[in-house]
Amino acid sequence: MIEMVVVIALLAIAVGAVVISLSNARRANLKSAAGKMSSMARYLYNRSIIDSRPYRLVIDMDEGVFWGEAMIADDPCARYVPSPDAAEREEERERERKKRERQAARKSDQEVAEEEAREATQAANAAFGLLRDQLLRPRKIPAQVIVSGVMTAHHEEQQREGRAAVHFWPSGTAERALIWWAERSSVEDAEDGFLTVLTLEVEALTGRVKRHNEELTTEFLKRERSL
Repeated sequence: MIEMVVVIALLAIAVGAVVISLSNARRANLKSAAGKMSSMARYLYNRSIIDSRPYRLVIDMDEGVFWGEAMIADDPCARYVPSPDAAEREEERERERKKRERQAARKSDQEVAEEEAREATQAANAAFGLLRDQLLRPRKIPAQVIVSGVMTAHHEEQQREGRAAVHFWPSGTAERALIWWAERSSVEDAEDGFLTVLTLEVEALTGRVKRHNEELTTEFLKRERSL
């Protein structure tokens, strides 16, 4: 009986050690991948100023990949936009004009929204493209780790799937953003089996990326936007 108790105790210790080891490995992978994304974001910010063209960090949450792109459209106005606000206002006016045209054609609100989303995606993808730069090549996020959400200053809610982008501008500004990172968890109430443990914050005025070892809420971004 004593021998069985000793064996069970040793097995419990061994299992615990393995679990801790796997957890530490996941956390190391998460911090490493988040660090690479931070470095790429800073590089995009610097390249945008040096090249006098907008750049963006693209995150594909479905595929678990991120990379950098530059604006390739030969549009002087787009290259020297002093801030994203002016471009967004112009895009908003154009979207409103097209929305009125669609509504005049008696299309439903759902159809109008779907067409607007498709056009916005197509315009963004047409304007940006990959460069032959090893520092901007696609990077695969390690297994057991995910980007669980992205939210930029001009969005009202957190994006949890598909592709998201954070822009950097020649004027020396960046698109204010929060990027949530999560690791697979044994916690039963963890959403989709993953638990968010880290948040990257992209600052607008400096392009600096701050790492928070916690899950910042969307209210953090909304609150600062209202100041």
